[in-house]
Amino acid sequence: MKEFIFGVLAYNQENLIVQTLESIKLQKINYGEKIAVELIVVDDASKDKTVLVVNQWIDKNRQYFSNAKCIANEKNKGTVVNYQTILEHIQNECFKIIAGDDLISSDNLFKEYEDLMVNRIKTYARIYLKNNKILYEEKDLIDFYYHLKHSGKQRYNLKNFRRGCFFHTPSTLFNKSLFDTANCADAIKGFFLFEDDPTWYSMLKQETTEIRFVDKGIVLYRIHDKAVSNAPNPIFEADLMRLRQQYCDDTKGFEHLYFCSRLNTKLPNYLKLDKYVDKILHIYRKLVCQFDKEYGVFLESIAKQVDREQEYFDKIIESIEKEK
Repeated sequence: MKEFIFGVLAYNQENLIVQTLESIKLQKINYGEKIAVELIVVDDASKDKTVLVVNQWIDKNRQYFSNAKCIANEKNKGTVVNYQTILEHIQNECFKIIAGDDLISSDNLFKEYEDLMVNRIKTYARIYLKNNKILYEEKDLIDFYYHLKHSGKQRYNLKNFRRGCFFHTPSTLFNKSLFDTANCADAIKGFFLFEDDPTWYSMLKQETTEIRFVDKGIVLYRIHDKAVSNAPNPIFEADLMRLRQQYCDDTKGFEHLYFCSRLNTKLPNYLKLDKYVDKILHIYRKLVCQFDKEYGVFLESIAKQVDREQEYFDKIIESIEKEK
C-alpha cells in the first residue's frame, strides 16, 4: 500500500471533530511512515464552527498528509451526496470514510487492508464511545459472534442483513472496486441520509461478494443525543421506509410478511411480527454462544481491547487539552 485516503463526514461537530482528526493523525504517525495519507473533510453546511475548527487543525497538522482539505457545502445536501463527494476524490483502492464524531481505534488500520480483496467485505466488532467511556454491549457481540461462525452463503448473508444489525457500518471495510462493480452509486440514489445499507445490500447481491468477520474493533463509535438516528427526523424515517419497501419487494413467503409488518406503521406493537422474530432469533443466538467455549475467549479479548482503547482515548483528550 502506497496511498490511503481518510474521508470525514462532518456536520455540527465543532466540539468533537478534533478527536476524530487526532485519531487519523495517530494512524499516520504510528503506522503510516511509508504511506502517503490524504485527508478529505466534507462539511454539510454546519451551523456551528466546525469548518473553522477543521481548517485550523489542518493548518497545524498539514505536514502529516500528502494532501488535506475541507470541502464546505453552502447548503445542507445530506449524507449521501457528501459520501459521493468523497468517493469522487478516491482514485486508489484503500480508503476509510468516518463520521466526524467517531474515532479510528488504536490498532493498525492500514494492515487490515492487506487481505482486502476486490470481492471482500471485512466487518469488525462494535465498540462504543459514550460520555468519554469506551464500552461494548454484549447483545451486539452475541449477534456478531454468531454471524462470525455461520455467515458464508449468499442467501444467509442477504436474509440476515435485511433484518438489520448484520454488521456495523463504521466498523466495516471495502475497496473502491467493489463499490463500482456492485453499482453502489446507483443503489444510493434517491436516499438522503442512508449511504450505508443500500451500499451493503447492492454488494451482497453480487454472488461473488465474500464477508469476513474479524473479532476485534477498529472504530470507536460515539453514542450521543444529537446523532441523526436518535432524533425525530422525517427524512430519516422516509429513507428507512424506502429501504424496507425494497426488502419487501425482494422477498417472498414468511420473510415478505416480516417486512410487510415493518412497513405497517399503524399496526399495534403487539401485532408486529418482526418484533417477535428478532427477539426469538437473539435468544437462540445467545444460547448457541453460551455453549461455545470460544465465545468466552472472544468476549474476554474484546474486554481487554476496551481497556486499551480507553487508555488511548484518554491520551487523545489529554493531548488536545494541552494544545488549547
